[in-house]
Amino acid sequence: MSQANIKYVRNMAGEALFQAEGSDVYVSLGHMKSFSTNSEPTVDNIYSSISGNRVKSDVDTTEVNESGTCVLRETGARQLAMAKLAVQGQLVQTARTGVIRSGTNAKAGYTIDLGLAVTSLTATDGTDPLVLGVDYDLDAAAGLFTFLVDQAEWDISHGNAAITASDNLSVIGALSAPQGTRGRLILVQRQKRGPTRVKWSGKVVIWPNGEIMWHEDEGAKVDVPLKFDVIEDATQPIGRRFSVIEEIPNT
Repeated sequence: MSQANIKYVRNMAGEALFQAEGSDVYVSLGHMKSFSTNSEPTVDNIYSSISGNRVKSDVDTTEVNESGTCVLRETGARQLAMAKLAVQGQLVQTARTGVIRSGTNAKAGYTIDLGLAVTSLTATDGTDPLVLGVDYDLDAAAGLFTFLVDQAEWDISHGNAAITASDNLSVIGALSAPQGTRGRLILVQRQKRGPTRVKWSGKVVIWPNGEIMWHEDEGAKVDVPLKFDVIEDATQPIGRRFSVIEEIPNT
């Protein structure tokens, strides 16, 4: 019989790793605020009145379900894709030159999206050049041109750089993976308290679990709330087809 051990009162904090379906490797989901699981049976109560009073004589488990939640603290592409029911795609863009845009009656504060990676730009009021920092502002990487003063007429000519796979940028199209993100999830306890620590693993479908607050005035960091269902992994032997908790010696 195991003895009581105060060292088993511990913080199970660690790192979550995810292997997407079809992939051969696990990638880190980064720093986490929380990780929890819940095993929930559906029970059918069986009553008998053989003694005269109807009493609960037995119970029968008819369904079992394991699920969980986690809150990620990092907002990388893989984390955001899970929270937006999205495929993490490769961002690519063809180079462009001499793109012309014109208009009238622009008010101070109006913004135009010129596309990503603006590399060249000429802006005029129809006759005279507009001055960066005086007449307009430009976020070249995001491609956002903002008027700083009213302009009755305006003309913009711009170019954009190519974006290729070697740039290693992602595009996340919300709802492009409406069936959730499938794969294997691992959580490894990093705190070496007590004689052992644990490794949790299971095959899961990951879903969003609430809103992402992109900004609030007090400066709190963005969290990515997720939930998951543990599903059967038929590649594993009987008894290990759902989540598994393994003890690891602290050496």
